[in-house]
Amino acid sequence: MPALPAPVAQAQVNEVEGLIRPSPVRSPLRLQKFAQKYSVFCLLIIFNLTSGVIYGIYFTMDTFFAITTPLGYTIRTTKKYWQYLIEVKHPFMADKEGVVKEVLKNPGKVCQSILDDTAYLYYRNMERLYCAVAKHTPSSKEGFLITAYPTSKIKEGELIWTK
Repeated sequence: MPALPAPVAQAQVNEVEGLIRPSPVRSPLRLQKFAQKYSVFCLLIIFNLTSGVIYGIYFTMDTFFAITTPLGYTIRTTKKYWQYLIEVKHPFMADKEGVVKEVLKNPGKVCQSILDDTAYLYYRNMERLYCAVAKHTPSSKEGFLITAYPTSKIKEGELIWTK
């Protein structure tokens, strides 16, 4: 992810990480491109009807990695959540960051969870079978990693995609 440009970055105030300076030439499309370029997870666009000026307030997340799946979803995880995953949930995945990325990027199969229709299980057989579980919805092309682990078999669920 590129560093935020100086004219846009400002000191953090609570959760707000920056304010895009007002400009009558900024369009919502340019603000959307800005959001994608800098891994912004929340972009609030305010349009001043009187002056015609568009303001944008953005929040970034401490993205550890973002992988686009064959389904077209960008799955992200933060550094903080990855630490939780490898320290608390699945310590044996500590040195498997590359495996998780590869499972999401090039799965052999993708199944929809039978318990949660927004949870998808990505499987790939490498030195063994791995599963990366991500949550995403059809209305958004963004999602997040829930967990990742080695497994002995593919769990029940509707087969969504296969290589």
